[in-house]
Amino acid sequence: MADGRRSLRVLHVEDDPFDRDLVAETLSQQGLTCEITTVETRDGFAQALDAGGFDVILTDDRLPRFDGQSALAMAVERAPHVPFIFVSGTLGEEIAVERLKAGATDYVLKQRLTRLGPAVDRALREAQVRREHASSQEAKLFLEDLIAASPSMIFRIDPREFRITYASPNVFRLLGYAQHEVVGIRNFWRTLLHQDDLGRAAQHLREALESQTRQVPQEYRFRSADGRYRWFFNLMHVEYDDTRPSRILWYCIDISERRTAEQALLESEERTRAILRTANDAFVRTDDGGRVVEWNKRAESMFGWPREEALGRMLADTILPESHREQHRQSSRTGP
Repeated sequence: MADGRRSLRVLHVEDDPFDRDLVAETLSQQGLTCEITTVETRDGFAQALDAGGFDVILTDDRLPRFDGQSALAMAVERAPHVPFIFVSGTLGEEIAVERLKAGATDYVLKQRLTRLGPAVDRALREAQVRREHASSQEAKLFLEDLIAASPSMIFRIDPREFRITYASPNVFRLLGYAQHEVVGIRNFWRTLLHQDDLGRAAQHLREALESQTRQVPQEYRFRSADGRYRWFFNLMHVEYDDTRPSRILWYCIDISERRTAEQALLESEERTRAILRTANDAFVRTDDGGRVVEWNKRAESMFGWPREEALGRMLADTILPESHREQHRQSSRTGP
């Protein structure tokens, strides 16, 4: 058996019973266990292709009601991944070359059937390699599409020169740089980072490498190609060879909207505090446990407690006379 585990399913296009038996006997003698389906007409070949499940196709080049060239064209269209081998006694060299160019895997002359087993083995190995390559390419394309649609940019950095060796395609969508503008440029990350973040980033990375830290999370501003800056969450994953860094993967997620929202909230809270500080009415706010978390100037003058001392105290301890506080505590514990 060619794969050492199961019988090969062979589709054989041949009208001569003697040649059919000869091919089957040759394959068996050469150590190939085969389940052979034989057809000799176009319709029979088409039905077999539609049924599928074959490992290899063997065909004569000339039959009374069918021909190898037509069979090859049908196989290329309907079963392009199945190896196709001509087994013929009348295949000249020029025609053989034409058939190979048209998609045939190999050809074997009936006068030299000793080549049939090795030709089948080689064709199956090549088909397996092609399938594995196609599967690998499909997985690669899927990963590239996934990365391109992701909000996270990925860079691979050579730690010896801090040169970017890979940049995900979405670097153009997120920052406006083409990949060739980033890859191969030494210390391009210094161009990306805001000048106010550059020293902090260099220090974080230096400390991480000295302590052999593997994960380095930080938030920095990146300069896009149009000169504007956007906030990114950065996670550097560092791999080490003994004590030296061998590879750095740099994941960057755009968090500009989150930072903008946080800044807007801080500004809103500051405006609110400014209004309360200058209000003519006393304003006091407590948490769920009754402790003071806000206390404006008017509350200071009305209740006599400085803001710094009032914050964190129980509200009853700041606004009730001392003679009434114990009674208030008891009523709070027992409820109405």
